[in-house]
Amino acid sequence: MSGVRDCYTNQELSMRRITTAMKLFEIVERCAWVDEAIQRNGEKGKVVKEAKPRRKDRANTSKKLEQLTTQK
Repeated sequence: MSGVRDCYTNQELSMRRITTAMKLFEIVERCAWVDEAIQRNGEKGKVVKEAKPRRKDRANTSKKLEQLTTQK
């Protein structure tokens, strides 16, 4: 190591954690929607388009994000 320190502030690091958590929640939700669509239409054998998130789902995501930001 050359002795050079990382120059990120605590605020920058916490923002990175929050944005990473948001992205992970979005990925998990997309996977859940696809799984549900496959289960609903599994008997039909048709390929299903990915469903858009409902307003209720988006509200739950923002609540989860608030919980993450307050946990620190």
